[in-house]
Amino acid sequence: MTKPKYRIDGAWLRRLIEDNNMSMRDFARRVSMDIASVSRTIAGTRKLQVHEARLWARVLRVTPEEIFGRMGVRLGAVGSATSEATVLRAPMPIVPPLAGSVDAISGLVTFKPLAAGDENADIVALAIEGDPFMAGWRVFYSRSSISSSADGVDLAIIKGEGGEVFLRKLRPGFTPGHFDLGPAFGIGDIQRDVKLEGVYPVLGMGGIRVGFQNS
Repeated sequence: MTKPKYRIDGAWLRRLIEDNNMSMRDFARRVSMDIASVSRTIAGTRKLQVHEARLWARVLRVTPEEIFGRMGVRLGAVGSATSEATVLRAPMPIVPPLAGSVDAISGLVTFKPLAAGDENADIVALAIEGDPFMAGWRVFYSRSSISSSADGVDLAIIKGEGGEVFLRKLRPGFTPGHFDLGPAFGIGDIQRDVKLEGVYPVLGMGGIRVGFQNS
C-alpha cells in the first residue's frame, strides 16, 4: 500500500460521506471526480486542490474552513486578495474584463455588456454566484465559438438550440456533432446527446479579484 504523503483525516471524511447518505461512488460523481482520485485523496496520496476543497465542502454540507483544516489544505492559498487564478489549463496573461455571472447551482450564465474598450476582448470572465463557497471566484473563457467540434474541450460555456447559455462539462454524444452535458460543479443531472448552437471553451477558473467590479 502506498504510504500517505498528505495529512488528511480520512476517517472523518468517510463518516461524513456516510452521514450524507452517499456511497463513495455517489460522492465522486457529485464532485465530478473519478472514484480512484477520490480514494487516493482520502488516503493521503493525492493532494486536494483548493477549488476541489470548496466543492467538497458544499457537497458535504460543512464549512470550507472545516474541510481546509481536515484535508490538509493550506489556508493561505485561499486568501481573498490573491492575484493569480487557479486555472484548469494555462495562466491568464492579462486580467480579462468581467462580462457577467454564472450560477453555481444551475450553471445558468447571465451576460452583461462589456465596458467601453473591452468590446474586442476574446478572453472574458464570469463571476460565480449563488454559492458562498465560490464567492470571489471567476470563470475565464474564450468567446471564440467552435460549434461543430469540441475536441479537447472538457468544460465550456454552451449555447443550446433554445438560446439558453450554461456552464457545462462536455463529452462527445452518441450522435456526431452532439454532446453529453454534465454539471460544472458536480451537482445535477447529465443531459445526453444534445445538439448545441455554440461552444465557448473555458480556459480556467480561480479566486482572482484584481480589476473586477462586483456584479
